[in-house]
Formats: sequence, C-alpha cells, structure tokens
Amino acid sequence: MRCAVYLLILLAASPAFGRDGLYRGTQTCEAAGSSPGFTIEWRATVRDGRLVSERGQRDQENWERVEGVVGPDGRVTLNGVYRFQGERPIRLAGRVSAAGLEVAGERGPRSCRVVASSPPPASVAQPYRLLPDVAEQRRAFTRSARTVTCDAPPDPVSDVVVEPFYRKDDPTHSIIDPAALERRRQAAMPFETYSRGLARIGDAVLVSGAQNPALGTCLLGWLDHWASAGAMLGRVTMQGGFERKWTLATIALNLPLLTPDQRASAAGQRVLAWVRDLGWAVAPAYTASRSTAANNNHLNWAVLAVLSAGLATEDPALVDWAVDRLDHALSLIEPDGSLPFELARGAKAVHYHAFAVEPTVLAVALLAANGLDMADAHGGALHRLVRFVRDGMADPSPVAARVGMPQDFFHSQTPRPNRYGWAEIYLARYPDPVLAARLAEVRGDGLVTVWLGGSTTWRYGKR
Repeated sequence: MRCAVYLLILLAASPAFGRDGLYRGTQTCEAAGSSPGFTIEWRATVRDGRLVSERGQRDQENWERVEGVVGPDGRVTLNGVYRFQGERPIRLAGRVSAAGLEVAGERGPRSCRVVASSPPPASVAQPYRLLPDVAEQRRAFTRSARTVTCDAPPDPVSDVVVEPFYRKDDPTHSIIDPAALERRRQAAMPFETYSRGLARIGDAVLVSGAQNPALGTCLLGWLDHWASAGAMLGRVTMQGGFERKWTLATIALNLPLLTPDQRASAAGQRVLAWVRDLGWAVAPAYTASRSTAANNNHLNWAVLAVLSAGLATEDPALVDWAVDRLDHALSLIEPDGSLPFELARGAKAVHYHAFAVEPTVLAVALLAANGLDMADAHGGALHRLVRFVRDGMADPSPVAARVGMPQDFFHSQTPRPNRYGWAEIYLARYPDPVLAARLAEVRGDGLVTVWLGGSTTWRYGKR
C-alpha cells in the first residue's frame, strides 16, 4: 500500500539545513485499518547537512530510525526502518525549498506528516569556559609530582557490543543475573580499563602536571591512540550505547587538561574531531522523549557526555542539544525530588536516583560556568533532586517503604564513599550543611568518580 509522508523543516538561512542542531516538532499519522491515527513528538539531530531521527530503543518494538543527506542541488532522500512485528523499511524523497523541506514516500500502511522547527539561536556564547579550571584547582589541591607510569593504553575497540545484566523477567530491572553480569564485565572491560586509565592520568596531570610535563604527553597519547582508530564508532548495541556515553563523558571531561599547544597539534586535532563524532553518535538515541532511556538516568548521562564533548570541541549544536535535553531531564523531577523512572527500579531506587544526580549536577555546573544557570529551572528541580538523594542515601527506609522493597546499593546495604563524589561539585556552588557534613565524613584524600572525569575532589571541590 502506497502512502505519502510529508516532512517539513522550517529552515534558517543557508546552508541547506540551516543551523546544525536539534530540530523539534510533531509527527501526525493517519489511521491504518482499525488502528487509529496518532500524533507524537518528533525530533532529529542535524550535523553538516546529515539528518538523523531516532525514536524508541534499538532491538525493541516501535523503534524507528531515519537518516539522509541533503545534496548540493537541494534534493534529499531519507532511508530508515521502524520495528513493528519485524522491521519495515522507510523511504522518503524530496527537495529543500524556500519554505523548508518536503519529502514523500512510504512508511508502512500509514500516511504521516512531520512538522519541525529549526534550532533556535545558540543558548551559550563562545568562547566556552571549560571545567576544571586547572590553575585554580591546582592551587587548591597542590601535590608533589606524582609517580604515575604511562602504561600503554588498551587496544581501541570499534564495536561496542555489550548486553544487559539484569534478569529479563524482572520488570524493575533491579535483580542482577550473575552470568549476564560476568558477560557484561568481560565485554565492557576495554572501555572501563580505558576510562580508569584516563582518569588516573588526568588526575595526575591536574595536581602535578606543571612539575611533570610528561604526564600531559601521556594523556594526549592515550587519547590519540583511540582517536586514530575511530574507536567506539562502529556497531553499538543498546547496552553498548550506555557504555559508550559513559566512556565519552570520561574522555571529554579530561580534554580541558590538554595544553593549548597539545590541542592545536595534529594529534590534538584528531582527538577533537573524534570526540565531536562521538558526541553526534550518542545524541540521536536520546533525542526523542518516547523511550525509557531518553527519560531515565541514561538521559542525564547522555546530556553530560554530549555537553562536555560540545564544550571541549567548541560545537554549539552539541551544546544546544544538551541544553534542550537537560531542560527535559529537569522537568521530570517531581515536587518531592523523586524521579518516576528511578522509583520504578524497586530495590535499586535510591541507587539509581544517586546515579542520576551525578551527571545532572556536573552538567548544570558546566553550563553555569558558561553563563547559563539552570539550577533554578522548573522550580529549583536540581535542588529537590539533591535533597531527595541526600536523604535517601542517609536513610533509605522511607524509599524502601514507598517502593515496597529494601534498598540495595549493588551488593551493599549502604552507599560507598565514592557515591558522594557529585557532592563536591554541588557544594562548590550551593550551601547544604547536612550534605557538607556527610561529605567531610567520607572524603578522605579525595573521591573518585571515573565517569565524572576522575577525582571530583581535586577537579571540582573547594578547600
């Protein structure tokens, strides 16, 4: 059955797609047989004239992905698939016109129409300020030259093929399947080894790099080793996508530790191009708001990964994408500070609230350093989330009663000290005597959260 799909993107000035970034609108589809029509949110990312729209979660029903490139004559062809009782092809073709872009083609049995607006003006002005402020943090946390061996980095990996580790029959996704966890550990080992190594070297560069310039050379070498191979840009499973964004966060958050000369070098330029590619690879899966991963803690981590990549590579479209998605993430925080998708995690409800607050606090801090303060957005949603996590980590029994399950912090009844690493970032900007007292109890010589770059104490804390 032939159907028409009309895609209208209201464009800014040339080039063909206007500004790179996030295009937002709605998709309205007519009824098909006894199945009624519907209107849903539609979003796409556009980079260098390449459009990607993705909804849902790969390998699950109702997942959809469409992509295409605008040619020099304005013609465009979009190809993709959607999954409903198997995969079904999508093929759309048309032309960029003065009014925008229209394409017609086939998408199963339905006629659909999508209307989306082009990205608004940049929300954060350049030049960007990167965190940490190396000079400031080095003064606060000076250490003598550290003995850090520049070991060879692990071999780069193109495909990120990792599978979930929770039991498939558990709707809360909180009961671990030990065999699956071991498979995940083995598959994710290259990425975790790489992230831990980067964080370790980066921490050493931060606190004593001026005394040991070879550490900076080591950091650049590690980054370029994977950049030169185009690591993590191959085939990616759903869980693999999670691993990739966490790894990207670690990578991008260590780029501020490179010197200007290192960034300008051939190796530095390869690294920056690779990080930008990774940012654009991560964004599409978290762009539409329909999938679970685009509404739970994975969205918060995607925001941090893409934001830090955008700031480090000076890509305003990535930064704007992160601002839009951070606003959505903050809008999901309830009046009491809870997150519905994390409460649904049963025995790990508090754990996943804590996991969500980590990237959120740092993303807000990064934007605040660049003149955009979102801490008070949605009625101070960030502060509500922080208080909910602070109280839940201190005493999880109210949450346990609420969800009907005792709380578990991954084989521990209490959170480990490094789960408070985010508090260094928050307390550097906002007073909270209760949280500060708890942080003082667990800080020791410094708290390390690898996916927040490394030692959050040394990088973001205040003395």
